[in-house]
Amino acid sequence: MLLMIQTGNGVAKQKPEDIVYMVLDTQGIVNAGLSFIFTDAHAVSQFANFYDSSHIQNISNIIDQTAIISTYWGGEENRDLKLKKEAEFLVDGDIPAALILGFVVFNQAAEQTLLNFGVTQPIVIRTNYYF
Repeated sequence: MLLMIQTGNGVAKQKPEDIVYMVLDTQGIVNAGLSFIFTDAHAVSQFANFYDSSHIQNISNIIDQTAIISTYWGGEENRDLKLKKEAEFLVDGDIPAALILGFVVFNQAAEQTLLNFGVTQPIVIRTNYYF
């Protein structure tokens, strides 16, 4: 999805510095009793399985860690890998600021934008997280 957003392939194109990763405290979400589901593949895929909070203790075994950290997923032979890489954790409603551990941004300009918004959580720059 990030690649599609950056290239404008089927969605509104965005510059990498306009895209911010939010790092969350998953256990904090569980402890706060927030409603969530997670998938083992891209949520719109017919192959995705949906899991509720009763499966959270098994999340490490359910999602494909190798697919998620993979840096190459091109070609038809990697279609399943690509879908698994896009596993999702979806929270219903607002996430309390206390559960936001930090942010990942593309460059110093994006970092400065967050600082200007008053963000106090850690901000790290990772250009290699973008395309």
